[in-house]
Amino acid sequence: VKIVDLLRAGSQKENVAPACYSLAVDHLLRHQDDKPFLVVMDEFNCYFDHLHYFHMDYDEDVRWGIPPQRISLFKPLVESLGLYRAENIKGLAKRMEGGPKPIRR
Repeated sequence: VKIVDLLRAGSQKENVAPACYSLAVDHLLRHQDDKPFLVVMDEFNCYFDHLHYFHMDYDEDVRWGIPPQRISLFKPLVESLGLYRAENIKGLAKRMEGGPKPIRR
């Protein structure tokens, strides 16, 4: 499957859009070395300790923010950089030990 076809399917069908996006970004970051590309990401929403996105699917009372690695838009980018946040029992984010990890190839 070509990445263009995958992105086209994701743009036409809302129910598969997050999966198509994640697969396309994952492929570009891990398996594609022929063509250089640049990823621009909104770091404001990813690296601050106070989380900014809330939803009932993550926390029924909508008190705890969603960690970036749980958001489909950021997940493949954050995972490739190894900049996850661990979650404690209450759903609050805390820093993971060990620091950033290199991109897996």
